[in-house]
Amino acid sequence: MNRLLLLVIWCVTAGALWAQETKPSGDKPTLAQLRVGHWIEAKGDLRDTVFVVSEVEVVEPADEEELIGTAVRVSGLDQRFELLGLRVDVTSETEWRDVSLDKLEGVRVKVQGRWKGGKLVAKEVSKRGEGRDRIAGRIDAITGEAPQRVLEVMDFQLQLSGDTELDKPESLLEAKLAPERMVQRRTEVRRVDAEDYIPGSLQLSETLSFGVLVDTKWTRESNRDLDEALGDQVDSSRAAVRLQLLWLPSESTSVLMSPRLEYSVYVRDDVTGGTGDVNFNLKLNEVWVRQDDPWGYGAYLQVGRLDFDDDREWIWKRYLDAARLRWESGNWNAEVSAMTLLDGDDSSDSDVRDEGTQSMYAQAGWDDGDRSVSFWVLDQRFSGVDPDPFAGDDPLDGRDWPIFFGARVLGEWIDDVNAWADLCIVRGYRDTIDIEGFGFDIGATWESAAFAPFYFTAGYAWGSGDDPATPDVNEAFRQTTWQRNNGKFGGVTSFRYYGEAMEPELSNLGILTLGVGTRIGRKNSLDLVWHTYQQDQAADFIRDSALDVDPDGISTDLGSEIDLIFGSKAIDGWDFELVYGRFAPGDAFADADATWMASAQVRYRF
Repeated sequence: MNRLLLLVIWCVTAGALWAQETKPSGDKPTLAQLRVGHWIEAKGDLRDTVFVVSEVEVVEPADEEELIGTAVRVSGLDQRFELLGLRVDVTSETEWRDVSLDKLEGVRVKVQGRWKGGKLVAKEVSKRGEGRDRIAGRIDAITGEAPQRVLEVMDFQLQLSGDTELDKPESLLEAKLAPERMVQRRTEVRRVDAEDYIPGSLQLSETLSFGVLVDTKWTRESNRDLDEALGDQVDSSRAAVRLQLLWLPSESTSVLMSPRLEYSVYVRDDVTGGTGDVNFNLKLNEVWVRQDDPWGYGAYLQVGRLDFDDDREWIWKRYLDAARLRWESGNWNAEVSAMTLLDGDDSSDSDVRDEGTQSMYAQAGWDDGDRSVSFWVLDQRFSGVDPDPFAGDDPLDGRDWPIFFGARVLGEWIDDVNAWADLCIVRGYRDTIDIEGFGFDIGATWESAAFAPFYFTAGYAWGSGDDPATPDVNEAFRQTTWQRNNGKFGGVTSFRYYGEAMEPELSNLGILTLGVGTRIGRKNSLDLVWHTYQQDQAADFIRDSALDVDPDGISTDLGSEIDLIFGSKAIDGWDFELVYGRFAPGDAFADADATWMASAQVRYRF
């Protein structure tokens, strides 16, 4: 009987203790009750790479993360700064309150925005007074035992301790949990430039989003044969709609499909009459599956039709069927890709050349967000069709196997100076001729508060020419045929930085570039850019350009060009661009007249 009584007393006591421990309300919450999914506001101090929390509060889940701290490493050129060690990107949609980007350095601010894995895209930046730094966001992981627990919020490690105060009036067990955001990844789902960006703002379900990019452009090119007597004029226009469907079935899997529907009209007039062409085509720009960290080393594997695009589009801007393996850890990254084109558009010369191409790419680099260094190798194996109709050589009968070895340095290594340096050696074969070329492009854009809102650019690019005394070797540098040579100096829009009217490939050519630009407000810019062109070896052809006439092969002076580019992102979701370029021929074009071009482009995205 006594044993039975003791057993009953023990069970009652244990049950009471268990109920007290798990009671959902009425008792003071503890740090041990913090769970993955809680949305918190943590106050404290950043010490090295750890945010030491003095006070934490559990609040209702929000749509945007939040940081309060002192802005440092402000870059007007790249439209970004750092806050508590995290990169913050500014966009045309960012709202500013009592502060501006050009006066942000060392200012204490509050930033609300969306975390994209490695960076915060700011929706609103407002000035703040003195106080403790703060981080607000979802708890994505918890390690350690209470009270010495570490919370993972965005890219931060939040260290709790026995001195950390917990501000929550009711039990944490009843606090609402925030859903896991599928876009929160250490590596971004899509690595695209501003022109191709589609926000995918229409959320069809928790894991499925839809977006649209509408792109219209009109271009007029006059006198491309440099003879005004012929009255040559080309008008081209296009209207394109690109759709994007992004499915994120799990934290580690992404599926994207992006078809493009395009209608284009091409009309050419001269003294002999006019010709025209109308095209309507539908193609899949991108369709791929991506798996993050399949083997536990921080890499991702991506297979399908992929967008290959570098920062300056000096190497490539091309959609190819490929398998890409990319690894990122901290500031370090590496990539290996194998690519071809299985089914191109027969109306496109580039697609016809690339079908059946077997290429390999490898790259390794370091990138801290503001500066980067990378080394790359691209091995191309063209087959079937002459991939190089602009080379000035005989038609291709056999192999065309160029191999490119490149190095790149980008970023703000000196305060207020955004610099670039591309160097490349090309080796390989074209039929029985060895390829041994070298090219480089170096320059910088300088923006100082003393001359705000103006910025100044200087650069020089050079590609070696072929020495006629060595018939068994072609020393001419060539680009990859996938390049676009398209980028920004300090404005809001990109343009052809080797010249909008001449639009040359960097081959057997030296290009001096000088530019001055200004921001008109924060969302508009105007660039005035001047180029001179000099052949390395006098030749009676240009490897590739917008001109319809060849130089005389005696003089190396091809001429000069001046471009005017206006860009605007003043209306949310809209991009506007106006371009005018005029090429004045040099001594290599005897008795030639100038040629000019003008274009207008509008983009809308959601």
